Amino acid sequence: MAKTIRWLRTDEAAERACCSPKTIRRAVRQGRLHAARIHGGELRFLDSWIDEWLIDQVAPEDGEIDIAIEAAPSRPSGLPALA
Repeated sequence: MAKTIRWLRTDEAAERACCSPKTIRRAVRQGRLHAARIHGGELRFLDSWIDEWLIDQVAPEDGEIDIAIEAAPSRPSGLPALA
């Protein structure tokens, strides 16, 4: 039996990613999110493309997480240290 591929519209992709359609379109325009264009310029997405994009947002390959952690403010004085 053949597997059916379900293509997501921009609004469905945004719902899957818990963001706005504008964020999805911006990521496509910036080349960070893969999309298929159909007639009229409409965008279509696979679930896996949205998932990969989200994972890239959490764990970028360029080390942005390390920089963000190093730049985080230290614990305010007067607060107890975590055990």
